Amino acid sequence: MKIIGGEEVEDPTAYPYQVFIEKIWNNTAFFKCGGTIYNEQYIITAGHCTYFRDAGVFATPRQMWVTAGTIDLASKDEEIRRDKQVIGVSEIHTHPNFEFKRYENDRSDTPIYDIAILKLKKPLKLTDRVAPLSIPPEKFVVKGNGTVTGWGRKELNGTIINRMRKVDIPFLELKSCKKLFKWVVHVNDDMVCTGTEEGNVTPCYGDSGGPVRCTDDQGSHYFCGVSSFNGNNCANYNVYTRVSSYIQWIRSVAGEQI
Repeated sequence: MKIIGGEEVEDPTAYPYQVFIEKIWNNTAFFKCGGTIYNEQYIITAGHCTYFRDAGVFATPRQMWVTAGTIDLASKDEEIRRDKQVIGVSEIHTHPNFEFKRYENDRSDTPIYDIAILKLKKPLKLTDRVAPLSIPPEKFVVKGNGTVTGWGRKELNGTIINRMRKVDIPFLELKSCKKLFKWVVHVNDDMVCTGTEEGNVTPCYGDSGGPVRCTDDQGSHYFCGVSSFNGNNCANYNVYTRVSSYIQWIRSVAGEQI
């Protein structure tokens, strides 16, 4: 996914949970995703970020690595690079039910159970720039605006960027989201949606797997969704895997959150 619209992130401590994930195919083709720090050892991303769809195979741990602790992937500024950590992956836990499924009457496949957990080769060193984002309670009600971050393109036909961007996007009622995507892809109760009719503020190609952060009535921030898929060339709406639907599975793989 990419962030269309929005703005560059200036504060390196603002989104310390966001990581950059790369996977490589045949030593030549690089695929880029976002991810979220769950604890010092585990990263949560999208299931499809662990899968080479054209080849029909899953990535191996040696094909993936994670960058944390920076808002600029290419900066040589020592202050920006201070907490940057690049770590390989030792285990990939894609949800066992993940698949691209074509539902009756739909025009496109839907990635279902689109969530995965990466175990790092060594623990992250947690700082004010490298920190987990709390998962929500199991019955958390998503509402208001979500905050999406990432390093993807800032224009539909643009290139991947080095500076992290962020955008605030309204959440949609699930009923409305299902109606918007009817006959295109299948939206179910284990998903959340963001977007506006006007468009031009949304994630898109290049940063799948990244987080949407939500806020409760007391101002606490939670990790509410994993960026999964979109429609209409990313112009208006985006769909995420609902994190609160997978809390038990996450804990079974990665243990308790810090």
